[in-house]
Amino acid sequence: MDATQLLELFKSIVATVQNEPTVDSWNELRVFAEEDLRPNSEFHPPANLVSSVLNLLINKAGKKDGKIKWKMSDESIIALECLYHLLIKVDEFQDAIEAVTTTQLTKLRLGFVILEGDKDSKMVAMQLILFLQENILKFKDLSLYVHKSAKVQKYIDEHRHEANVPEMPRLSSIDRLSVQAEYYDIDVKVVVRGFQSDMKKGLTSTEVANRTAIYGLNVLPQPEPRRWWSMLFEQVKDFMMIILFLAAVASYAIGDPKAGSTLLFVILINVIIGFVQEYKAEKAINALMSMDVQKAKVIRDGNQVAVEASSLVPGDIVVLDEGDQIPADLRLFEVSNLKVIEAVLTGESEPIEKTTKPIRSKNPPVGDRKNMAMMTTTVVGGRGKGIVSTIGVRTEAGKIAESLVKSTQPPTPLQKRLDFLGKVLVVIALALVMMIVGIGFIRDEEVVDLVKLSVSLGVSAIPEGLVAVTTVVMAIGVQRMAKKNGIIRKLSAVETLGSVSVICSDKTGTLTEGKMKATQLWTGNNLFSFEGHPVEGQGLSRVSLNDETVALPDPRLFHLERSLQICALCNNSSYTKDVDKVSYVGDPTEVACMIGAMTGGIVKSKLADDGGDWTFVLEHAFDSTRKRMSVVYEYSEDTNLSVAPSKEKGKAKKGKEKGKEKDDEGTKERKTYVLAKGGCESILSICKHQNLKEKKPLTDKYKAKIEKKAAELAENGLRVLALAYKAVPNKKGGKKLSKKVAEKDLTFIGLIGIIDPERKEVKGAIARCHQAGITVCMITGDHQSTAKAIAIKLNIADKSSKPLRGTDIDVLFNTGTLNSLDPWPTVFARVSPENKLQLVQALQSRGSVVAMTGDGVNDAPAIKSADCGVAMGISGTDITKQVASVVLRDDNFETIANAVEEGRVIYDNIQKFIIYILACNSAEVFSVLGAIAIFGSPIPFTVMQVLWANIVCDIPTAMALGVDPAEKDVMTRPPRDPKESILNLGVGILLLCQSLIMSILCVASLRMGLTLTDIFQDPDTGAPYTTVHAQTLCFVVLCTCQLFHGMNCRSLKLSLIQINPISNLWMVAAIFGSFGLVVGSLYVPGVNTFLQLTPLIGVDWAVIGISLVIFTVLVEIMKAIYRLVSGKDPVYTHYEPEVAEELVSPTPRS
Repeated sequence: MDATQLLELFKSIVATVQNEPTVDSWNELRVFAEEDLRPNSEFHPPANLVSSVLNLLINKAGKKDGKIKWKMSDESIIALECLYHLLIKVDEFQDAIEAVTTTQLTKLRLGFVILEGDKDSKMVAMQLILFLQENILKFKDLSLYVHKSAKVQKYIDEHRHEANVPEMPRLSSIDRLSVQAEYYDIDVKVVVRGFQSDMKKGLTSTEVANRTAIYGLNVLPQPEPRRWWSMLFEQVKDFMMIILFLAAVASYAIGDPKAGSTLLFVILINVIIGFVQEYKAEKAINALMSMDVQKAKVIRDGNQVAVEASSLVPGDIVVLDEGDQIPADLRLFEVSNLKVIEAVLTGESEPIEKTTKPIRSKNPPVGDRKNMAMMTTTVVGGRGKGIVSTIGVRTEAGKIAESLVKSTQPPTPLQKRLDFLGKVLVVIALALVMMIVGIGFIRDEEVVDLVKLSVSLGVSAIPEGLVAVTTVVMAIGVQRMAKKNGIIRKLSAVETLGSVSVICSDKTGTLTEGKMKATQLWTGNNLFSFEGHPVEGQGLSRVSLNDETVALPDPRLFHLERSLQICALCNNSSYTKDVDKVSYVGDPTEVACMIGAMTGGIVKSKLADDGGDWTFVLEHAFDSTRKRMSVVYEYSEDTNLSVAPSKEKGKAKKGKEKGKEKDDEGTKERKTYVLAKGGCESILSICKHQNLKEKKPLTDKYKAKIEKKAAELAENGLRVLALAYKAVPNKKGGKKLSKKVAEKDLTFIGLIGIIDPERKEVKGAIARCHQAGITVCMITGDHQSTAKAIAIKLNIADKSSKPLRGTDIDVLFNTGTLNSLDPWPTVFARVSPENKLQLVQALQSRGSVVAMTGDGVNDAPAIKSADCGVAMGISGTDITKQVASVVLRDDNFETIANAVEEGRVIYDNIQKFIIYILACNSAEVFSVLGAIAIFGSPIPFTVMQVLWANIVCDIPTAMALGVDPAEKDVMTRPPRDPKESILNLGVGILLLCQSLIMSILCVASLRMGLTLTDIFQDPDTGAPYTTVHAQTLCFVVLCTCQLFHGMNCRSLKLSLIQINPISNLWMVAAIFGSFGLVVGSLYVPGVNTFLQLTPLIGVDWAVIGISLVIFTVLVEIMKAIYRLVSGKDPVYTHYEPEVAEELVSPTPRS
């Protein structure tokens, strides 16, 4: 059989086994694998089929006969035989088995088969084990996947000669490489051998080139770039644009190319405006994401070199140092106090201490794979080395990214409403056309005239300026937001922000500064405060006690000085200072301790690094078990210590005595000290003394006092570290101090409180949101007490509030009760990225419009699902920026509040010009219907005149409405219901009345013009006025009323005399400019001919003036009635940012 026949037969047999798993069907599969299939054949089954069959065989082979203990069933023995023969004959199965973890392989129960099975099953199991051991390095260690491996290995060694196992047939060394996988469950040396790499020399340049051709580049999957033609097509396919295009085609069909060309021109203008603004927004976000190319330090050809992270391949040896972003998923083989923040993947803000030991647990979560370093995470402490095990889409970050690029963004509320409105208008237009055509047929009108009339009605009913004006107004909002550090990725996102009712914000970096800061230091009797920033020069740098500045050195402040020395010296963080930028490297907590020490004038570089009197001896690094860190230093007696830490001086010896050294000025006695910091409970467990004015035993009473103070500081949201030290006799030698000896019988000196302080401007922004009826929720991975303390300070919650933990969210979501919580919590602690998605779904099911912030890769699903996803521009990953609607350049919550306000203003203005455009277009429709159906008059406007009115009058005035200043109550009213129509009943009736008034005046002027044709004559020719004269009069009345109506629409309730005309100079310019164009179209030769208009005489302008006065009076009456029906006159409460402190209310208005 050829390869095609073999594949079809294989598919057929597998289907039979899956549907009817009998002994006969299994035997049929065995015969195929053992006899029909030949080695080195061209049989290449697809990957999905291979994966399915492999899982089927593993699951079946691991099942025993239920009647006899450990005896395999006949089907299980056959499955094991099939697995063996497929592995030795088919490359695709060899590749697939390499991707199987050792945990999955334990399902085969090979150890039990060899020790308890019959002779045949033992032989098959032994052949399979030998095959795996000899050909796949990750399966060489039998203990990883075989029960009682020592006994099994002994049996195999004794019976190896009985088995005939071929080597895996491969053609090249490249083909024998291990597949990409996270090898956390096997020894790292096996991983290195599997990738044919070298821990010391790395890969050669030739090997890298070969592997790049096989594995590709190390890049995360990106959303399909939006091509310019795709953006252009989005504009063209708009429903109203299609209807206008059909109207243009109809105009050409009846021999009216002027109308058809003008319609096409209108379409072109709309498309160009929308395309240009969409293209600019896309370019802005791409510019934000085009950051510096990430570099990675690798060992290649035996040398450490820096390369682009995208060039990494599996098997590369990567070197990690503090501050590095991890460029791929690595299996670590060397670590030295290596700590990695994995918040972008796990949401956990605490650094994870890494190890190199294999992890044997089954399918551990990402956060528990401590021997792996994941792509996009960051090293904050220590150093390490690892071998690249997966790149690009195979990494944990890549898997998330791949699922996101395939999803689509749902339409926003405004898009839905405009789409619905457009369809309604089209239906209305079609209904009117059918009605007029019916009337025309009854009157035996000409078909061409009926088509012209239908096109005129259709163009009148469809607000072709609506799309262009909406696009431009949103684009203006985008530009205004860009100046306020908010990048809007899509124009429609502006409106979505305006309807947001719940903002779910990250704490770190958004509500807070994102920088840990030491704020308080307690030394038993005194509580010191830290102010300012010693490095960046932000404010006055000082340490204060009872609001009075203290300065070091001071003999009375020994406890303060020693505490700050511990903060500076028991610390691995550092900083570099450029002209305008300070960069910190290290664990955020240690950075805070370093800055706190510097605030008090204690700088590590002066004490120890730059020839200071402190000499580093050794370090006992922090680990999660001890929860503390200690260092050993030697120092000279004349260091900055103001008071000797111990009264025990010892007796000096003459000459060169041990513990003394000569210098230019004489003799310095050197002492050895242990300095320690860590969790309060951990430090107290190794302390024996307390140090007030002098060292005393640490009593239970004083220990209780320390614990009470630590709890008090923690309740205020501080992370509390305890500080301790001890003097060590020099005869013991600092270098010989073991961890056990060094961390024993220390002296407690103080507690330091560290916090990520809230941004100063955020409190006012939250108050504005509460005034606007928006619920603000704080989401964090931090502890509950820390989360609650910050939330209380920002007035997100009060003291009675109880934070909801991530584990509680899981339980409530799985039981379907999360969305029914009442009241809804505003503080969520210990939250995972999965919890964020659950919160979004629960809030949306409650009818809320949700804005969700995030920065990590794992936040992307929640951001994607939210009504408005907000990504961080500074700390955010590329994936989150790609899926977000809004990107914050400054990672600041105030920018979100500003965006919400901007969204509300934009929506208000969009609603104003929609009402304006619909009133004007409705007036055109009613005028046509009234003139023809009621009075039997000629068509009041031609298609060209309708288009000219819409372009010259409607669009400029509507655009001026689009930039109308914000009404004073914009952030004091509750959010809109997303289901609420743009036009509610009251507004709809008001709009209808206004359009009817306008149309009545137009029809009346048309009838008057027709009457004037019998009275007046053309002064040049002496001929009587024609119907064109009456149409021109009607046209100018329409245009004048429309232009003046723009000023009316600036407020639905306020009277015209209450509106300050110069507060929107664009409106003034639009009215006078458009009126000038209308007048010009009457008197400029060529233009009036093209538009079928004629100059007017004095009596005509009198009619126009009277019509305008009547229109204004009647509209004012309509507004008065609307105010009376809808409520009292609007009273606006202007919001002033400086009174934000008085607007605190954790519970938003209902």
